[in-house]
Amino acid sequence: DHAIIRPMLEISRADSEAICSEYGLAYCTDASNSDETLTRNKIRHQVIPILKSLYPNAAEHSSDLARIMASVQKVVERQACTYLGVEHDSSPGNWTSASTDWLRLQEDVVIYEWLTYALQSVCNGGGVNYDKINNQMVDDVIQAIRKRKTKTYYWPNRVIEVGIEQVKIR
Repeated sequence: DHAIIRPMLEISRADSEAICSEYGLAYCTDASNSDETLTRNKIRHQVIPILKSLYPNAAEHSSDLARIMASVQKVVERQACTYLGVEHDSSPGNWTSASTDWLRLQEDVVIYEWLTYALQSVCNGGGVNYDKINNQMVDDVIQAIRKRKTKTYYWPNRVIEVGIEQVKIR
């Protein structure tokens, strides 16, 4: 019955082991970390050593980039939620919508964030199988918005209607 804290992305494995040793804690390794059939482990065990041999500070630079991208993500989320004129009805059979013209003026990443926000708000944080929504589905909606196509998309547990004036999610 031990608490496991992960991921500790800000520190290296060596630092983590040193901290555990200093405080008399047992260091544990997830058994799946050695399974190279998993993409994350192929990257960890094959790609990163090559990167480190070419660029010794590759891991630190990657962490810095991840922090910067997380900050950029927050800015994009705020823009998507603040500037897109989102309407929302929380009654049964609820829906969320935004102006098709306004969406058309936005960068794809902002439209993507609006879709994510809209799905979460309609579902009150649940009910959508996000793992079943792929980039192609999102790209199709974005292209319909850009090309002024009226189209209805049936996603897991949701319907997205791209109309002339509004994009609605219900």
